[in-house]
Amino acid sequence: MNANPDVSIIVTSGGDLDGLFANQTLRRFEVVAEFNAAGGAWVLFAPEYVVLERHIVKNLLLAAEQNGADVAVGAVRPHLLPTTVSVEELSKLNAHSGEIPSTHVLFRREWLSAQTALLDELVKGAARIQISALIEAKIIVTIAQEVIAPKLRKMPNAKNAKGSPFKNLPALAFHFAKLMPLKNEVLFDVEGGRAIDTELPALATQWRVEHPKVHQHWVAARNRHSFTHAWHLGRARWLVVNEVFRNRLPKREGQIMVVAACSMPLLRVGRDNPDWVLQPTSERRPAWSQVGRWDLACVASPLNEQILRSSTAFVGEVVQASVFGDAVIAAASEPHTKSQLTLDQDRPVVVLTFFTAQSVPDLTVLADSFRDTIQLFAVTDDGSRLQLPDGISQVTENVAKWLAVADLLVTDWSVLTLEFGRLQRPIIALEPHRVDVVRRRGTYVDLMSVLPGPVVESVSDVLPLLHEWIKDRDTLSSFNERSASFAALAGQTSGEAAKRIWSAMVGV
Repeated sequence: MNANPDVSIIVTSGGDLDGLFANQTLRRFEVVAEFNAAGGAWVLFAPEYVVLERHIVKNLLLAAEQNGADVAVGAVRPHLLPTTVSVEELSKLNAHSGEIPSTHVLFRREWLSAQTALLDELVKGAARIQISALIEAKIIVTIAQEVIAPKLRKMPNAKNAKGSPFKNLPALAFHFAKLMPLKNEVLFDVEGGRAIDTELPALATQWRVEHPKVHQHWVAARNRHSFTHAWHLGRARWLVVNEVFRNRLPKREGQIMVVAACSMPLLRVGRDNPDWVLQPTSERRPAWSQVGRWDLACVASPLNEQILRSSTAFVGEVVQASVFGDAVIAAASEPHTKSQLTLDQDRPVVVLTFFTAQSVPDLTVLADSFRDTIQLFAVTDDGSRLQLPDGISQVTENVAKWLAVADLLVTDWSVLTLEFGRLQRPIIALEPHRVDVVRRRGTYVDLMSVLPGPVVESVSDVLPLLHEWIKDRDTLSSFNERSASFAALAGQTSGEAAKRIWSAMVGV
């Protein structure tokens, strides 16, 4: 799968290896049939193909490299964080068997090559190995994460119902709804709590005013997978969704599915991974089957459109319109937005945006240093809750307004970076573990060369930058040179996203 793999997954049972382990988020790995063919510095043995948890190979590799280990073992408790253990301690944690599945162990290839007896067992297809065989390893690290992916529980909805439509009520509702003609109705099925989707209710409100004869139905969380949900799903002419997939939205002929917000974090999310595009349909991630039914996708920027068009052959039409971007620009032009949010007019506002709660570093030193001089707020793309120190508050509502009043943005690879970029204000990129992330996953743009502000790797590096910025707002490196070009990359908003989406949706 990669010319310079970090990890080689060795499937000793042989057979067709094409497309195996395509769900892994580690970008640089390969699947081979023999140890001698392995090109990675690390190897993992699978006597036969199993569905691995999607992050496990990447997390085993990170744990091993960060601890200088020869061996990394997954699904070992009670420790929650990567922990170095001795063979004796590992035996106590697995006292009932004294063995561990071979699929749970990542080996440094150079170390394993010297362990003749152990290597011989693994090459022959041993499903389990004795813990005592790891006695020569100088450092063994364990992680608690499960190795084998859990079986997905099928939801009781119309798509999953097989055979008779009378197996469950949602299937029954969808079955009878399909027998009736489509209704001039817009079904909003938006879930996930993402920051980028917080303005979609405003889109529904505007359409309700401008097109009163078109009925609307918004699926609340409590009604999802219900009889009512399935009934409207079968009757509505237009389905407005976001990118949070449950792979559960069946479409009948004549319906139009519209993705109202195609977000794009700076960190690669995999949609444009060429390895997936070249794989047969059966080997792609479940989301691809959903992407195949997009009739219209709304993108926020020319860059977003370029990536979507070059990587996805399953979108019918693309319209450049950002409901969230319109809301940010509108709030920025409103002189009373800051007072509406009850903010101190004299202190600058800094918003910290993060891809997910898992990417948030310890912000205590930041809060302690600027508690009295800067108003600090944090938001995550996926709406996940944060454990924040005193002095930093989390924002979950009116996210567009909070971006509009921010004088500076501190971000990692957040979706909101490009949305904020249109305001032509300074941005500091905080990228902990930058080398690991860029090497294994990659970013859509080179932040070092395009971001209107510096790129740092730790919170302590942010402190002097903010101190200088407070004294002189024009001191941040690269801001003056790149603010205009980054705004162009983010794309301009017309303030008419709702009208453009409606026109494109009705015209599909």
